Parts: sequence; structure tokens; C-alpha cells
Amino acid sequence: LGKVSFVEVTDSFFQPRWRIPGSETSLSERDTDWKEFLSYTPEVPFDARRYREFRLFWPYSTGIFCQFMSHAVDLVNLVLDDVPKAVVAAGGVLVWKDGRSNPDTAHCLVEYLGGCLFSYHMRLGNMANGRTLTFYGTNGTLDLNAGMAYGEGGGGDVVMKPGTNGVPELTVVANRRLPERRQGGVMLKAEPDGDHMVNFLECVRSRKQPRAPVDAAFNHAVATTMAGMSLRLKTRIEYDMTTETLLPLNRS
Repeated sequence: LGKVSFVEVTDSFFQPRWRIPGSETSLSERDTDWKEFLSYTPEVPFDARRYREFRLFWPYSTGIFCQFMSHAVDLVNLVLDDVPKAVVAAGGVLVWKDGRSNPDTAHCLVEYLGGCLFSYHMRLGNMANGRTLTFYGTNGTLDLNAGMAYGEGGGGDVVMKPGTNGVPELTVVANRRLPERRQGGVMLKAEPDGDHMVNFLECVRSRKQPRAPVDAAFNHAVATTMAGMSLRLKTRIEYDMTTETLLPLNRS
């Protein structure tokens, strides 16, 4: 693909996702450990709906970001072999105004250390175009839903050489540009899914690195957490890798 500068993932549905009709009267406090459920969150009276539909309510969940974007950013991290450095997000309850506090429509932009922008969008009010997962590189485009990479969109490797007057000379070398769709593109060969639990147990015994190491979980959790913070604080959130802290743009 050459230099990948943009990745786009969309999840489109028409449904009041995570809504459970009748949940508000489906159980009583004695059926639960309400204090354990609240954990470190503010103490509030028992609410059966919040208990059963926790994905719809902050601070028990960030909804779209932790339930769906987390899986997408994990894959993007893997393909790019990179980690997020900053996030900005926006969204709201625009369609399913049933008392939920987490958005039913959200958009998030993630910046990577290596120089790539990842756009994640999920909406619950229109399912047109379904779900997409596309990587855009200088040598072509990778459509993971279609299982194909093709040259359309890319022009070739951008090569930089020293120029005159301090201005670099940029040239495009097209010999690695992928075949176009009409030429068949490049079809991806699907490999059998591995058993991740078996792989983990084998690595416990062998002390080898598992397919999904703890850093993979940590890095996608960082991106997901930044998205939730950005939405609530209405600002860009940056990740300081040295101190492992999340910093809002408007910090004093």
C-alpha cells in the first residue's frame, strides 16, 4: 500500500442499540449488588434500567467507543504497527431519545505517532452502506470488507530528495502501485481463525509472546478512553507515552 495516511471505518445501523424493552421494571435492588455495580462512580439510587442497559449510560460505559470502536482501533493498530497519540471526538443522542446519555451517533478522529489519521464513525439512525473498513495508501487502497487491495486512489511512492533553497524535491515512483480493480486487483487469502485461548495457554507454558499481547489491549484501551474523554470535555485529548497520562488540549 505504500505510505498509509488515512484509514476509515464505519458501523451503520438502524436500531436503538442496547435498548432492552421493559428493563426498567425487570428486577429489584435485592436481585443485584448495586454498590458493587456502582464501584467508584457517584452514588445514585437503584435504577434497573441503568443496571441492565449500562452501555447506554455514562459513567458505566462510553457506549459506541468502548463497544464498537475498540475492536476497530485494535485492528488498525495491528495493521499500521503503530499506536494512537491523540483523539478528537463528537457525537450526541440524535435519533433514539429514550433517556440514554451515551450517543447514538458519534465520529472520532485518531492521530497516530507514525503519521496516519484514522476516522471512526458509527450511527444508529441510518444503515446505508453498512459497515466499511478501508486503508488508503500512496500505492493503492485496501478494502477489507471486499477482501481486496487495488491501485485506484494511489499514484505511487512519494520520494523526497534534497532540493534547492532548502525546499525538498518530491517525486512519485509508480512501479509499486497495485493493479487496478479491472485488472483483478490483489485478492486477500483468508487464513483459518486461530483459537486465541489455546494460543494464550500455550504461551503460558512456553513463555512465548501470544498473538494478542497485553500491549495490544493497552493501546486500544488508551484510544477508546481518549475518545470518551474528548466527547465529554469537548476538546482534543493527547497521550503522553512517557508518563502514560491523557492530557486535554485546554489544560492549564
